[in-house]
Amino acid sequence: NSNPATIMTDSAMADKIYIEPLTLPVLRRIIKKEKPDSILSTLGGQTGLTLSMQLAKEGFLAANNVRLLGARPETIERAEDRQLFKETMLKIGQPCIPSDIVTTVEDAVVLAEKLQYPVIVRPAFTLGGSGGGIGWALVDDMENAVIGDEKIINTRRYHTIKETKNGEGPHPIKTPQGWLHLAHGVRTCAWGLRYVLYMYMTALDDPSRVTAEPGGYFLAPQGDEFIGDVGNVVFSNGWIVEPDGRVLIYYASSDTRMHVAESSVERLVDYCLNTPADGLTTGASVRTIVEMIDKNRGK
Repeated sequence: NSNPATIMTDSAMADKIYIEPLTLPVLRRIIKKEKPDSILSTLGGQTGLTLSMQLAKEGFLAANNVRLLGARPETIERAEDRQLFKETMLKIGQPCIPSDIVTTVEDAVVLAEKLQYPVIVRPAFTLGGSGGGIGWALVDDMENAVIGDEKIINTRRYHTIKETKNGEGPHPIKTPQGWLHLAHGVRTCAWGLRYVLYMYMTALDDPSRVTAEPGGYFLAPQGDEFIGDVGNVVFSNGWIVEPDGRVLIYYASSDTRMHVAESSVERLVDYCLNTPADGLTTGASVRTIVEMIDKNRGK
């Protein structure tokens, strides 16, 4: 475990503790040294499942006589592969929304017309890996949306609100100061995965260039928003800019409730441009706090 804040790194709970990056080479080295008879994949969240699946698929666990506890590779694959999951649900009589697997843009367009819009396009198989962040690209034709050149404009960061994964929310809002973006960030904590919303801005003349990114979250669960099927989670459903400049932000909590928060373009821009960025180190964060206190005191 590479997070020294969790209980698994407590010497009262573990016989051996390794503060190492969660990568396949490191895990292979530790397993060969410690020679465990089993590993428990479900304690490591999505990262633990991903690494365990990779070790099992490449034959490393079997070659070293290590059993995978908590969830078998077949079970993980059936849950993560959308087609296998759909077939499993239909087999037990559980209804599923209409869907199918396509491998080309042309087939996707035909399927979308068959299913009727709106549709959701997702990878057929996904496991949380190292990830990349939020990508940006332009296409010439929405009906033949082929991406030729894509770049990551907002990356994940270790020990931040988006250390596990992050993703763009609704369409950006155009303002005189730049494009306003609303995104979600995910972090693994003692409660599981914590989903929050954060904001950043990009330049008007180059939407791929980030001009501001406030540190910390913009919106997180509070009060009754923690209660529901999946606690400690908020995610965006969209936002609307009214003619008078008001911004209505639609979001959901705990996969159970829908909410509307109200702000304004002016306030959101002010928040982005005047909130300090995350310094990514303890020293930088302390200096930021000191500078804010001095500024408020008029020094």
